[in-house]
Amino acid sequence: MKAVDLQAIEIRDALGERGAAAATVALPEAASAITGRVDGVPGGHRIGMLFHHDRPAGRAAIGGLLDALDRPAPPRATLVFLSDGERESGSPHLAGYLDTLADRLAAEVWIVAGGPAAASIPVGDPGAAPVARVLAAWATAVPGAFPADPAPVVVYRRLGCPVIELPDADRDAWARFLGDLLHS
Repeated sequence: MKAVDLQAIEIRDALGERGAAAATVALPEAASAITGRVDGVPGGHRIGMLFHHDRPAGRAAIGGLLDALDRPAPPRATLVFLSDGERESGSPHLAGYLDTLADRLAAEVWIVAGGPAAASIPVGDPGAAPVARVLAAWATAVPGAFPADPAPVVVYRRLGCPVIELPDADRDAWARFLGDLLHS
């Protein structure tokens, strides 16, 4: 078993210990991915998050999520997530995971942790999702900026909602951001 697959199992288990419904999944020839959901209150926002557990920045974001889930109050927003273990090789199977898991990953807005441009990518109409505007303001993302490599934009369009890429940050910053996002 590859190290990235072992990481996926460890992360899945840590999320499960904090009440997330998490599972490892694998497409043929792909590294294991982690998918799941943290339930918020009925009628609350539904936010998606993409991590890359093969990168230190992605692991910092996952650690921040674990810390946010350790808060005593239950989350108000529902978070669906996918962690890809192939960012270092260009995430060749990400589109396949997004297509295969589309029903599980439906959300109002998606956050990409440590995206290639660390900028906001408007997919669809960002004005249609108020939570997207709040996230963009909180993270001071750059509206309308696109990565130099357009491939991620094409893949993200599969999500069918606004996508906000956030810059690499440390675990504490992610814990504050995700804690505020899930619990406010």
